[in-house]
Amino acid sequence: MALTQVEVAIAAGATVDVLNGTVYQFAPWNAAVAMNINATAVGIEATVLTGSDLIMGPASPLTVQAIGTPLTTEGFTLQDVVAAGERLSATCTNTTGGAITVTLALNLTPV
Repeated sequence: MALTQVEVAIAAGATVDVLNGTVYQFAPWNAAVAMNINATAVGIEATVLTGSDLIMGPASPLTVQAIGTPLTTEGFTLQDVVAAGERLSATCTNTTGGAITVTLALNLTPV
């Protein structure tokens, strides 16, 4: 099992794939995926893909949560099953005039 949390500040008007460049950008094994993604303010739209499966979006607004608040496994609302090597993507767009922090928690369980 792998459990990780990524926090990224997204500049005004920018689009960022939160998982890009992380160890878990590609599933290391066949796995059940569970994740949760929140922002510190309104104005972030997200699209979440696991392989070719659209899990959230396109451009769904995120739940607002205070900065530094840890995400727990009880709140993992996005779930899917992926094959080894499939790409995990959480693309977030900041539609506001200021930077917003996005927190993503990811749990991979081998199946």
